[in-house]
Amino acid sequence: MRRVRNIPVIAAAALVVTLSACGSNVENSPETIQVTQNSATSSKAGDPTGTPPVPTAAELEKQMRSVLKRGLPDKERLDLIEDGNAFKSNIPDLFKAMDENPGAKYGIKDPVEEQGDGTLTATFWLQKDGTEASERTAQVIFIAQDGKWRVSKNDVCAILQMADYKSKACE
Repeated sequence: MRRVRNIPVIAAAALVVTLSACGSNVENSPETIQVTQNSATSSKAGDPTGTPPVPTAAELEKQMRSVLKRGLPDKERLDLIEDGNAFKSNIPDLFKAMDENPGAKYGIKDPVEEQGDGTLTATFWLQKDGTEASERTAQVIFIAQDGKWRVSKNDVCAILQMADYKSKACE
């Protein structure tokens, strides 16, 4: 089976969404998506029970992109994913994928929607070859844990699947 390791987001380490096996809605049709970086929809205040403030799409995208910084310690990278340590063996592949697919583009677009149960959803988009024709989108779930929004493990598996990549953490 072909392994396309282009996922600059295993993150975010990989990150997100379903194509079937891991469970969310993914659109394979191309569409123009722009990440809104407007602070007019700035974060809502966190709740007193420890749920962090609801981030904007731009803030979530920044978090995802930080995972790809080569100097970031693995512990911090994996801390952005639910059960992130399960993906530790994928980190070398993440950087290899980035090198092999320099034209790949991805992001998060508004709206970011709080679900009221310690989770929020946002739309993740990926253009494997950097063109709108290759764009796929999926709803991503972020889970509030330890004062941070982490990408759900299931959605990381789905993003990996969307990029034609396999991880033992997803089996």
